[in-house]
Amino acid sequence: MNRYFFECFVEQIYHFEALDNELLKKLEPGNDVVFGLLSVEEDKSGTYRNQVLVKFENKKLGVLSIEDSNKMLPFLQEGWLGLFSGKICSVYDKDDENKRIKIVVYINKSKQ
Repeated sequence: MNRYFFECFVEQIYHFEALDNELLKKLEPGNDVVFGLLSVEEDKSGTYRNQVLVKFENKKLGVLSIEDSNKMLPFLQEGWLGLFSGKICSVYDKDDENKRIKIVVYINKSKQ
């Protein structure tokens, strides 16, 4: 079983593909999300250079806050993309963009 790490909100959703209403309708508690880093081509301005990207069904939902990203960033920058997994725990349709999607981050169990 994967180990609980922390809960947080996905931020800046209106700057990514979560603007798609069809995508937002698919988001439900229990859905899996994956984490990654934006490439230089995707983030030409460097705005999200120090933030972890959150994806659902290969669509960019948004990023974690800088504070939350700092918990994961050193591992992701070293190529440990499979270390973390995540699940949506809440979706709020009336809150502001940084409080609409709440996720749980897990540390994946080693496959020794």
